[in-house]
Amino acid sequence: MSTGTNQPLNERLARALADCEYWEDASFRLQATVGDDEVDEARPFIFGLSYRLLEPAADERRQLAECPFGPAWVMQGGEFPPRLAEVDEAIVESWESYAATAEDPVALARFHDLLWERPQGERHPHAAEAIRAYLDLATGRWDPIYRGGCAVRALELARAINDPELVTAAIEMCVRLVRDDLADPERTPGVALRLAERLIDLPTDLRPSQTEQLVQDIGDRYDDDPFIAQSVADLSSQLSPPDERAEIWRVQVQRWRDEADKASGVLRYAHRQHALELAFNHGLTDLAEQIRIDLQSMTQEELELNEVSADFSFTAEEIDEYLDHFTSAGTWHAALRRFGAHGPPTGTVEANEAAVAEAAARFPLQHLVGTNVIGAHRSLVYRATTDEARHRLRLVQQEGYGLTVFSPLAARVLDRVAERFGVPDEADLVDFLSAGAIERAVAGRLAAALLYYWRGEYDATGHLLAPRIEAAIRHLCVDLGIVLTKPPQGERPGGVVSLGSRGSR
Repeated sequence: MSTGTNQPLNERLARALADCEYWEDASFRLQATVGDDEVDEARPFIFGLSYRLLEPAADERRQLAECPFGPAWVMQGGEFPPRLAEVDEAIVESWESYAATAEDPVALARFHDLLWERPQGERHPHAAEAIRAYLDLATGRWDPIYRGGCAVRALELARAINDPELVTAAIEMCVRLVRDDLADPERTPGVALRLAERLIDLPTDLRPSQTEQLVQDIGDRYDDDPFIAQSVADLSSQLSPPDERAEIWRVQVQRWRDEADKASGVLRYAHRQHALELAFNHGLTDLAEQIRIDLQSMTQEELELNEVSADFSFTAEEIDEYLDHFTSAGTWHAALRRFGAHGPPTGTVEANEAAVAEAAARFPLQHLVGTNVIGAHRSLVYRATTDEARHRLRLVQQEGYGLTVFSPLAARVLDRVAERFGVPDEADLVDFLSAGAIERAVAGRLAAALLYYWRGEYDATGHLLAPRIEAAIRHLCVDLGIVLTKPPQGERPGGVVSLGSRGSR
């Protein structure tokens, strides 16, 4: 690779800094000019400019990075640039040498801040230089979202070194940028909200007197958007006395109910669910009850859901071959024994995990989108919004596919057993079922359920089978030494862990 220019590297770096729209952009511009023979020389600058400055509110990402600077990308366990604590000392020395002579505020802010976080000698002068550069950038040509980030970082650093003059300057810059945003015809609510959050987080003796008015002005400017209005309400509630907060949230809950009334289909349902969560989170039980009534009164037609289906088929020969496996056993005892040993109708955990992984690879977008499972009377049964929750839901769905296939075949097996060997005597059936790990009392009810099935009383069969199967599994858990009880927690009673709960997996 050739550089395509005869300019020295320091001149190309200066040009990248002068033209960039943010630090990573400067890194991209510089990288585009670096030849293979210049990689080592350019590495300190490419590393330093490639880090992402993480917001103070991004606690989890900061914890992972162990500092305010995160990698530009993470892939297959690798990171670029490397974690700040793992950068070679030679590169840190290059940063210090360069920062001592740099003039561009983009470079001064970044490299002095890195040296504050990864110190070589005295730290405070690096922080002070970074703060001044950040404040310079906050009034510069960058996009308002980046200028706001500079002001936020300047305030964080100024408080870290406890410099009253720089703290005041950073606070004044945050206030100025909020006012600039409110006066700008371009809508950029993320700028004003982020800066207002940082002002509210200040101790009361540092928080500027105009903070409450700024929050009110933000609300007036962006009140047409219910999501922004909710964020403003959160800020207002932090500034308000406790006895006024309930009314602030009552207004927001009603706002979401009104938005739901204006919407249709799934969006109406989603807005009502959001209103319900807000009502519960803020103790507005009367509104919560009203919203639950609204939800359960929605009709299937109102949701405007589309049915998604898939077909699968078996030949008559395949079905007969499957059924013959059981009835060829010679007796109903052997046939039912083969039926019981057939394996879980949901499929094995390993096979289901493999199927979910394959589907995620073939249809990645489907596995990135959150899913709500809606039950009877429009109740929200499960919400899959995280990777873990989405995986759990896909796994349960995969198990459900197995049940869908197995259930009609299971009925045919029982029918064939009765046709081939006749309906067993109840006493013989109880003796057969209780010969293993199943308690005799449970076996008696299982036998009664099977006899109900063979008589065509299917509802009675289901009502008897479900609790007895669970009882039999619990008895097996005791024999195998698997914990199936939970202790009381506070006012929540203890007892037996039910099948299907997270504690039973």
